[in-house]
Amino acid sequence: MPEPHARLTLPPAVPEPAKHPFPVLGTLMPMVAAVVLWVVTSSPFALVFAALGPLVALAGVLDGRRGAKRARRTGAKEREEALAALRADIAREHEAERLRAWTETPSARTVVAGEAGPGWHGADSPVVVLGSGEMPSGLRLDGAPQGEEDRALLAEAAGLAAAPVAAPLAGGIGFVGPAALARAAARAALVQCLHAVRPDRIAVDAAGEGWAWAHRPGRGRPVGIVVLDRTASGDRSAFDDTACVLAVATETAALPPGIATIVRIPDPGTAELVRPRAHRFSPALLGAAEAEAFAARLDARAERAGVAGRAGAVPDLVAFDELPRPGLERRRDRLAATLGIGADGPVAVDLVADGPHAIVAGTTGSGKSEFLVAWIAALASAHPSERLTFLLVDFKGGAAFEPVRALPHVAGIVTDLDDAEALRALESIRAEIRARERILRTAGVAELSRLPDAVALARLVIVIDEYQALMDRFPELGAIVADIAQRGRSLGMHLVLAAQRPLGVVRDAISANCPIRVSLRVLDRGDSIAVIGDPRAAEIEAGTPGRGYLSSGAAGVRQAQFALVDEASIAAIAAADPAGAPVRRPWLDPLPGELRRGELGRLATEPAGGGVAFGLADEPDRQARTIAEWHPHTDGPMLVCGRGGSGRSTALAAIAAGFEASGGGAVHRVAGAGSRVWDLLAAARGGRLTGLLVIDDLDRLGHDWDPEARQAAIDTIAGVLRTARSSGLTVAASASRLGGPAHGLVEGFGASLLLAHAGRAELSQAGGDPALWRPDAVPGSGQWRGRAVQLVHEPVAAPPAGPAVPPFAVQAGRLHLIAAASPRAALEHWQRAFPGQPARLIGAMPAPTGAGVSEPGRPAALIGDADAWNANWSLLAAERDEAVVLVDGGPAELRALVRERSLPPLLDPGRGQLWRAMPGAPLERVRWPA
Repeated sequence: MPEPHARLTLPPAVPEPAKHPFPVLGTLMPMVAAVVLWVVTSSPFALVFAALGPLVALAGVLDGRRGAKRARRTGAKEREEALAALRADIAREHEAERLRAWTETPSARTVVAGEAGPGWHGADSPVVVLGSGEMPSGLRLDGAPQGEEDRALLAEAAGLAAAPVAAPLAGGIGFVGPAALARAAARAALVQCLHAVRPDRIAVDAAGEGWAWAHRPGRGRPVGIVVLDRTASGDRSAFDDTACVLAVATETAALPPGIATIVRIPDPGTAELVRPRAHRFSPALLGAAEAEAFAARLDARAERAGVAGRAGAVPDLVAFDELPRPGLERRRDRLAATLGIGADGPVAVDLVADGPHAIVAGTTGSGKSEFLVAWIAALASAHPSERLTFLLVDFKGGAAFEPVRALPHVAGIVTDLDDAEALRALESIRAEIRARERILRTAGVAELSRLPDAVALARLVIVIDEYQALMDRFPELGAIVADIAQRGRSLGMHLVLAAQRPLGVVRDAISANCPIRVSLRVLDRGDSIAVIGDPRAAEIEAGTPGRGYLSSGAAGVRQAQFALVDEASIAAIAAADPAGAPVRRPWLDPLPGELRRGELGRLATEPAGGGVAFGLADEPDRQARTIAEWHPHTDGPMLVCGRGGSGRSTALAAIAAGFEASGGGAVHRVAGAGSRVWDLLAAARGGRLTGLLVIDDLDRLGHDWDPEARQAAIDTIAGVLRTARSSGLTVAASASRLGGPAHGLVEGFGASLLLAHAGRAELSQAGGDPALWRPDAVPGSGQWRGRAVQLVHEPVAAPPAGPAVPPFAVQAGRLHLIAAASPRAALEHWQRAFPGQPARLIGAMPAPTGAGVSEPGRPAALIGDADAWNANWSLLAAERDEAVVLVDGGPAELRALVRERSLPPLLDPGRGQLWRAMPGAPLERVRWPA
């Protein structure tokens, strides 16, 4: 569609062709050349060329004039074509502008024919189309006119023929002429007003014969219109100063003073605008029968849309305090509440008698959340918290139910801000179903309404706003909702499910048990029919929040304006409820962020089972918290996995403390110096340990050891894991990830405690439930056997000290053979420790057999590196069986002197430790004397 103020351009004028002057030089130059040629050649024929110059020049002048005429004709033709195209563009722009004008301000004839769109744009004073005629156009032509044709085109573009001639209703409009014509014009104007303004926002006082169809009482502060027929006065007491006048008179003098627009209609085809400016046009006229038929259709449509302006119509706004307020009901067989005002008075519904469940529909802006809040407040004002509780679920940001949070009836509000807590709370509903079944079974009754007053069990109303968002997030909860829908009546559990479009979202098994239906404004007739069995909710006008229809059993479909509740009313309801015990919550509080061992018995809902207690497990589907226990002999060894900072060390400390408290035996921590760890694993390998072997950071165990030593440690742990269930030694270990050589240990663990992981995928790969993953998990929180768990906080002890390593002393009369990675450093150690005992270095070149052995002044020690001893193999072979062997180095130095291939005890680097082999004795750990 063209822009409202389009711009076109006149074609430029045809330019005048350039004049071609006579070529004087072009004429003279051939003549001069011919004379020069004649002088040189003396040929008379040369003079013939002198005549060519004037002939060629004359031909050029004639050809230029001919070309100029041709260009002038072509330019004129092109401009005529451009003008024709411009006329077509003007006609097209005018047609679009005319269509737009008639669309924005439809005529009375279009309105009556039902071709003017929905109308009811608002409550502002409308603009009335008086007829059709030529009006100024918004089209603009750029460019300078070149003649009368261009000036005529400019005039044609500036005017819009057959356009609506309109005037604002504000200030009044007077129609002067023969009575029949003036009344027909006024009828046309009034029909346009009724089409433009909502029926409940317009008030028309049309006294006199033939105007009964037009009367509208209006409500609130509507647009007021007074129709004065052939009189200069009228009763305007029912209207304020904003009321407008449609006056009909046969003479201008009979019109009321101050009329802003006056139209004179001398005959059916002619009208003259007298004021505010003179203008002639064709008037818009409408017959009485047409106007009456239009008014009847308007009333029917307004009734369907709930905006009727007649007496007994539904009000525009209902405050909560305007509703009837009954006293507190303590009966178990009622949950009645008044929700709004209809055409016949207050509209109420009973969740017990009419229910047990309800569906609420409403698009954005319809007031759906406000309706739910008002319903909750109405129920709370009529029923004490000992008889009624609410579980509120808001899946559109969490703010919808904040106004009623302070009510003592509210057991909790579940939002979409925390998926884990939302899922936990909603799964607890299953446990609530079973708990209510047990209470009814114990009391010997079939339904809650028959419970004795002494049994404290309130009805639970579960209100879910944006049910579709809940199902999109947690589709598995549909089975829980369906279970409540089927068994809720007897258990005293009621559902109020609200969605923008319940069609296709609420399952048939659920909707079949929801006889209470409320539909606020919806966008589609199918949605309205699906909810209330009536299409009228799709005809509710936008901008009418709280307007809707209620369908509840035998009462049929009732239209109502539902009440809005304010904070003061909610506070008064909360203050009026008698103080009593806290309401029964359908779920327990979340696990604490920090847990002490002494709190386990108090926070757990069930006693311990005799195992190793290390934390508190959450079981929302049982409404229970149980003590997390590990049974080593049946569960097998325990593996604790989690990212850095997840509390792995604290978890092992909690398990170790629980193991000791359960009488399981001694706890052996595989921690501290490498020598201690090695000795501890050696004792485990030799079957000399019982109790619990605690290994922190199993994936890093021995990472700085010799590969052979590390593999030996892994093999030892693997052996302990294999026999853990049958032997007296079990294992509890932790790791962030098991990779490399330790990967094969995973299968040896029968139980796993999963702490926080970096993401859901990592948790799932570790064998956990990704639904329990939380990005903000605190240290010590995790999952145990598919349940969320919080571990007992136990202090982590400092690493134990390494074993005492004795210094070695010189064995009198024995030669000391020392293999050292740094022979000179070993020599300096020896000389400082034993200044009276000579020692010398051996080189890589072999010494003669017996050198240094039989000669006088024999040294007490021979020192060399692995290469030196390999070169002096004969010396080594002669002395090794009787000498004291010391190794200050690594495996290479050890193999150079010691024939035994079993792994030696681990040395702690940087502590001056050595291996010593005495004749006939195994390797032992010693150190250089200080």
